[in-house]
Amino acid sequence: CMYVIWWWHAKTNKYALKINFMVRSRMRFVLFFGLFRLVYCEDEIPYFDNTCWDNDPLTPCPVSKEANERYISLAMAGGLQAPDGIKADLSCQEAERHHNLGGSNVSKCLEALRWRAKLDIEEARNIHCTKTAALMHTWWDGPLVRVVALFLRSFRATQHPECAKLIVWTPQKGSERSTQTSAALVRQIEQMQGAPVVFQVLNTRLLAKNTIFESFVERTIVPKDWATTKPGDKKEGTAHFSDFFQLFVLQRYGGIYFDADMVLLRDLYPLWGLNFEYQWSFIPEKLNNAVQGLRKGEAKRLIMFGNKLNSPGCCKGWGNTLWHAKVVKTLSQSYALPCTAFDPYWLRMDGHHTGERFKPSLAYPGGAQGDRNWLWRANYNEVKDWYDGAFGIHWHGGAGGPRGGDTNVWEPTIKAGSYIEHWESIYA
Repeated sequence: CMYVIWWWHAKTNKYALKINFMVRSRMRFVLFFGLFRLVYCEDEIPYFDNTCWDNDPLTPCPVSKEANERYISLAMAGGLQAPDGIKADLSCQEAERHHNLGGSNVSKCLEALRWRAKLDIEEARNIHCTKTAALMHTWWDGPLVRVVALFLRSFRATQHPECAKLIVWTPQKGSERSTQTSAALVRQIEQMQGAPVVFQVLNTRLLAKNTIFESFVERTIVPKDWATTKPGDKKEGTAHFSDFFQLFVLQRYGGIYFDADMVLLRDLYPLWGLNFEYQWSFIPEKLNNAVQGLRKGEAKRLIMFGNKLNSPGCCKGWGNTLWHAKVVKTLSQSYALPCTAFDPYWLRMDGHHTGERFKPSLAYPGGAQGDRNWLWRANYNEVKDWYDGAFGIHWHGGAGGPRGGDTNVWEPTIKAGSYIEHWESIYA
């Protein structure tokens, strides 16, 4: 759009008015091109580097083979298994079991993750990037709230500052800062040092053009308004839109998708370039798509599965594909990471499981039934960093209400001394 400014300057400068015919002709072309750019510059498809998931052999991923293999060796039964040459470590498979098979022992899996984390930290210190190597994505459809701001803060504080980038896709420009409170939260994030967080408007029509999504988007996405002023809004479609968005954005860009109800605890460096989800609790046949790594262009078979693109509306059923381990394994060649890696407390909370040997299960409010809102109710100083070794904690934002206290867990009542407060203090 700078071309328009140059033309204006030439017309108002007394020396510029004396330019010859040939130069003036060129300037007319510049004016035309500049006006063209003025109209269309905001309609360009956003470009982001993503050397670890862009499927381009000319842009190698800086992660070491050894780092990837440390976690491939922990692959759970529902996904791809460690290939020949990589010795399988069954620590987490044995730790995440139904009570009929001896129960879960999350501590055993955390031990396997902890010694790997020490090696990861040493390696990552020597990694440098001139381009984004690890592009990550999330979707947020309204004004930013405290618990989602914590996710973004945890990203900035824990991920590689040179190599990782998080794109927060939004329905409208500025929607994330549309209230006084949300604007203050955004400023806090933007003032932090660390891995960059970028807010980007999602233009589904533009990104879908000339792709397999085009007809579906025109029919089911474009006619609706996906913005909301109420965090956690369950108006028609919004509860499932993120499932569509997940495959939509990973197909185009690749990278890692996160649900917004996450807190990151350490760098995901050793997972760069891998296709993965994580096991749903102790059930090998199910996966949780709250975190998914996928290379660019490799979501297509998952998208086509189940005739989703011909469905009359958006977006019920899109997430179902990503919950079935056999489907994800077969159609996207993905590994299943341990539940403990991203969701250690869910083995306690899923409502199906008893008999686990897991220290916090005895300390947090709710006893045998557990407490879905433990992050903002439990006192950090009682148990402290029991989760050390995990990459993050998915706290299941849609799981409020019964057995959870707050009906809308996007705006919970946060107790003094809670885990939320602790993380806010260290991710500042």
